Amino acid sequence: MFELKKYKKLIYNCVWDNGFKIVHAYAKHYNFGDNALAYGVKNMISKYLTPDARYENIDVHTTIFNKNVISNINKANLFLVGGGGLIDTFTTENKYWLFNLEDKDIHFLKTPLVFYGLGYNNFENVNLNKKTIKNLKNLINKSISFSVRNDGTRDRLLKEGLDLKEIPDPGFFCNGNHPKPEIDGKYVMIQLAFDSLKQRKIDKSILLDNIVKTCSELLKKNYSIVLAPHCYPDISISKEIVDLLNNPKVIMWNWYEIIKEENVSLGLGYYKYASFVIGMRGHSQICPIGMGTPVISLINHPKHLGLLKKINQTDFVVNITNETFDKTLIEFVNIIEDKHDEIVKNNKLLTQQLEHQTQLHIEEIKEKLNI
Repeated sequence: MFELKKYKKLIYNCVWDNGFKIVHAYAKHYNFGDNALAYGVKNMISKYLTPDARYENIDVHTTIFNKNVISNINKANLFLVGGGGLIDTFTTENKYWLFNLEDKDIHFLKTPLVFYGLGYNNFENVNLNKKTIKNLKNLINKSISFSVRNDGTRDRLLKEGLDLKEIPDPGFFCNGNHPKPEIDGKYVMIQLAFDSLKQRKIDKSILLDNIVKTCSELLKKNYSIVLAPHCYPDISISKEIVDLLNNPKVIMWNWYEIIKEENVSLGLGYYKYASFVIGMRGHSQICPIGMGTPVISLINHPKHLGLLKKINQTDFVVNITNETFDKTLIEFVNIIEDKHDEIVKNNKLLTQQLEHQTQLHIEEIKEKLNI
């Protein structure tokens, strides 16, 4: 046993030595948007906290932060949780949110704890229960910083008795030297959410009809079209649209490859070089805006309009319950074509402003960590 402990310590020192170790917990292996925002978090940490950070990544979906897990976290310099819509209990009966550290085990954590830009992902008419609120309050008291993203989360949580600092969603900071996809000519990204249909108020026949009509018009304008499922439930609707259009210029990206953590830059490249995006999930709106790309937002969750109001980007919003929303989409496409360069410039200016807010927030954390 002694030799095994000695060997483990040797390996640990080879990996980490005196580097700044961050255990980063977020919703990996599920949704491309969560992988993208983790990329954005690390961009900002590298830029404004320390360029020498090394990470051990943990999936909050599959981890119970019990005493044994915490003992490993305590070897790190920082325990970083988020961003992403982790404050999500699905129903009021659920005991826990997506970050599962029970009240009785919180005191075992000795490493500085930071919750970064979390989102309240409950749909309308689903509130947090008392046990979840108690757990959140205990974790807020334990952390050196607990912030929420700028999508209306702060306002919604105030109604639950939680007053938290608001910062920009880290998904805005995903720009980088991403590879350009091998697509000839101009192309459009279309991202459709296809889970929680009742809560999202999705009527499949209306959605299919309008998106197919929109794609037909985009093809007339000589665009190629890329359907971009972000998580597994999105694949079926995306594939159905590709099959209905039956056109070589309409494709679906390979979700099984794109979702891999090491391939996040490939997916971001699709968004970066698109002429514009028609997006239904939050990070199909946030990430391209942060890279300058124009976005038309398909609204189906309180967080979407909440975010767009915060950043004054409500000009290109489409209600998916409208039976003829394809007409609105094409009107917006025409406006974007006319004002494309101006929109790109405004998106980049917005991102600069959001990054400055982020810089100030991370510098506050840095001061508390004394590094």
